[in-house]
Amino acid sequence: KNQNIKMSQKMLSHSIRGLLSVGTQSKGALNRPLFGWLNSVFNRMDKDRVKEVGPERACAEWLIRCGAHVKWKGAKRWHADYNTLPQSSSNKYVIEEVNGDNAAVMGIGFPHFVGCNHVRKIRFHFCGYMHDDAIQQLDILKETLEHLEITSCANVTDKGLFSLTNLNSLQTLIMYDLPSVRDKKGSLDLLRHGLPKCHIEFHDVEKPENPAISMGGTDAKT
Repeated sequence: KNQNIKMSQKMLSHSIRGLLSVGTQSKGALNRPLFGWLNSVFNRMDKDRVKEVGPERACAEWLIRCGAHVKWKGAKRWHADYNTLPQSSSNKYVIEEVNGDNAAVMGIGFPHFVGCNHVRKIRFHFCGYMHDDAIQQLDILKETLEHLEITSCANVTDKGLFSLTNLNSLQTLIMYDLPSVRDKKGSLDLLRHGLPKCHIEFHDVEKPENPAISMGGTDAKT
């Protein structure tokens, strides 16, 4: 029974993302509030589920359910299949990287990161449902997060970027195509002041001659 529920969730999630993709091409053609509600269902945290399978597995379920991919510590390949996730958390399966290209992650889902103590790299690209409240919760990972990319995320503003100064371990921060950030130069200056040891690129302000290598786009997922 549980397996059937999981399969139904996965199929519905893929259907939602497919329709959202169509929506980006045909503005106003779809009921956005409906899809926002459905995505909130997939993002909502189930504390009983976390207790049952552990934080690593529960977080991976959330990320993959929303269209993101994860890479386990020591693994070479991205994990994208909900049905082949490890049965429970163990020292062997801990999340080290997250690729959130086109993922429907929302702020209400970010508490899933609590208890994930090995996340080093995250990329958020074209995450249309991600707002400042999500970015502000990344301090959950402040002890381990070293590499962060926030690109083409239309709802992230100056306020969200300011909160990144709490990420003490951050070594690389890459940003571009953030239309809701009004004072881009001011945001960059504040981040560089607050994170003096972090290499920061904001391509909307200045394009470096040798940009930091991205952790990989959608084609890097397998």
